[in-house]
Amino acid sequence: MSISRSAAVAVLFTGLASSPALAATCNLTVLGTSILDDEACTVATGRGLTRIAVGAGSTIVIRRQTMRVALAGDGPAGRRRHARATSYGEVITSGDSDDKTCYFNQRAVLCVEP
Repeated sequence: MSISRSAAVAVLFTGLASSPALAATCNLTVLGTSILDDEACTVATGRGLTRIAVGAGSTIVIRRQTMRVALAGDGPAGRRRHARATSYGEVITSGDSDDKTCYFNQRAVLCVEP
């Protein structure tokens, strides 16, 4: 029985919908350049939203397969913080057998490992 990619992603996010915050290690590479390398991060998921808090104020949000990144050095927190985030567009989620989850597209790769 075949299952479509969007249905598979929906099943994955449904399983994560009520997960508590999880301490993890994050790696983010953009256009082949390492932005975050083995940084401590906290992952919280719920209702189609994955929010990852990294180090000293960086935030990564994955909402309905779209990834936005706001690094701590991008400016002050607050209402304008959202406008300073960089959108990397639609991402595909991949789960590895060693519990590492990666989100990737043509410009960015984010891997989260508990």
